[in-house]
Amino acid sequence: RPQSESKTSCGPIHSRVRLDAPGWRSFVHVDRKTDIAPFRDAVPRHCDCSFLDRNRVVVRWGGFSVVEATLNLIDEARRTMPEVERFCLLSGADYPIRSQAEIAAAFSDGRDFMKINGELDPRGNGSHDENVRFPFWGDVGILNPRSSPVPVVERIANRVSRLLPRKPPAGFRFFHGSCWWSLTRDTVEAVLAEMEARPDLRAWFRRVKIADEIFFPSLVRCARPGLRDDARAERNLHGAHYIDWTTPNPTRPKVLELDDLGSLTRSSALFARKFDPHRSASLMEALDRRNALAEAAAFTRPVRQAQPG
Repeated sequence: RPQSESKTSCGPIHSRVRLDAPGWRSFVHVDRKTDIAPFRDAVPRHCDCSFLDRNRVVVRWGGFSVVEATLNLIDEARRTMPEVERFCLLSGADYPIRSQAEIAAAFSDGRDFMKINGELDPRGNGSHDENVRFPFWGDVGILNPRSSPVPVVERIANRVSRLLPRKPPAGFRFFHGSCWWSLTRDTVEAVLAEMEARPDLRAWFRRVKIADEIFFPSLVRCARPGLRDDARAERNLHGAHYIDWTTPNPTRPKVLELDDLGSLTRSSALFARKFDPHRSASLMEALDRRNALAEAAAFTRPVRQAQPG
């Protein structure tokens, strides 16, 4: 079961590679704008970890480039591991909050982990509806609201876009949800088959704002209309991730620190975000200790002997 990762920071990679074990493999995408060397150096030589080289993309906030990087990871994992059973997407700000054995057990029942918040109206006025309704040019550097070197140009482009409502693809339903997920091979294959059957979708999504929060939830919902979403029953649970959007400090989602340890250990999540290499250092150490004890217990648990009857 590979971890397919899109990385923005190499701090937490030291612990995630501890998931390296028979049956696990990590595939890492590093933004093409970023030097890949520190990421390679952070991975111990014994770990089964592959970095994308020829198909790295320039990733910009909110752009389809985020989706493209993820699809490249999936393609590489499928090409090199045809026997793969599960795909788990993590970022450089994520961290495992359960042991290797606990994660493997949770993944063993064939469930898909993805939070889907609800259906979007491509003609509606909600914030997520408008991400579909109006064109977004975030993958053009000068037009990206987070990184434009000429903000006035970006603001003008944004105003113009609101004069150009888009016609949605015929018969396609849009859903908004979490962009961090863990999907079975069957579901990933169904998503890719839908993409192949509808080549217009990829081109259309290139102008969707924050496309990664809509592209995968929409296609997964299309492929798996009966998807079970346990995240609705637990606060801050987003698929297999714990993410706190309700208590910014000062950004959203919350950067997790040591005082969040209790919430994390009580959660049924397998991973959490966001972690900062400095602010979250004590929390990551505490989680490492907790996971090491859980891993040791998994290997030392006595086998129950059958009683003669």
